[in-house]
Amino acid sequence: MSARDLGTGKAQEIVIKQSGGLTSAEIDRMVEEAESFAEEDRERKAYSQASNDALTLLYSTEQTIEEYGERFSPDELARIKAAMNVLNDVKDKGPQAMEDLREATDRLQAIMHRFAELMYTAPE
Repeated sequence: MSARDLGTGKAQEIVIKQSGGLTSAEIDRMVEEAESFAEEDRERKAYSQASNDALTLLYSTEQTIEEYGERFSPDELARIKAAMNVLNDVKDKGPQAMEDLREATDRLQAIMHRFAELMYTAPE
């Protein structure tokens, strides 16, 4: 960059050089590292979502039992609680147990869906 004083005619020049930051090689390495962890990041995100869904289902099931438990037979309550226990056992095992988590969540959802249908179609 250069500048000239119009009054005196003096000129000055400054060269601006990068004194810090990342080199092109460092940037390339960082991009490669990010790409290598992308699949792992997707798996962790999917597990986190599935785990949150499981917790939400467990909470809503607990609330349903508290509010409408008298409408269920002892066998039905035992079946619900058994499915809840299975889900509780697998929900904190990490991404490696993702398939078990999905199966346990699906099982409890199916049980609760069936009972919800019965609750809304059965007379009080």
